Amino acid sequence: MQRTNTEIAESIRALAKARGVTIKQTLADCKINRNFIYDLEHGGSSPSVDKITRIADYFGVSTAALLAGETERGESGDLHAFLELYRRLSDADRAELRAYMRKLLENGD
Repeated sequence: MQRTNTEIAESIRALAKARGVTIKQTLADCKINRNFIYDLEHGGSSPSVDKITRIADYFGVSTAALLAGETERGESGDLHAFLELYRRLSDADRAELRAYMRKLLENGD
């Protein structure tokens, strides 16, 4: 059974709440218009695959899980927490972190 746009919006809200982020922050981090959830809840057009994919990636769930209303992620909590922090870094800080991680791997630490 296909879920309604309102149900998809509820899933996104549940994921945001479970992760301790606001809808506003979620949409900003995903580079999606701040009216996206409102539009879903009030009869706007169906969400694009691109937007659903960005939101699913942000929360570390599959697009199928997001559309089905499954809010449990398939990755470890530590990895998800790391990804959430990583997404909030500037591009320069991300590059520095990647370089540091490569150095750790090269040194065997």
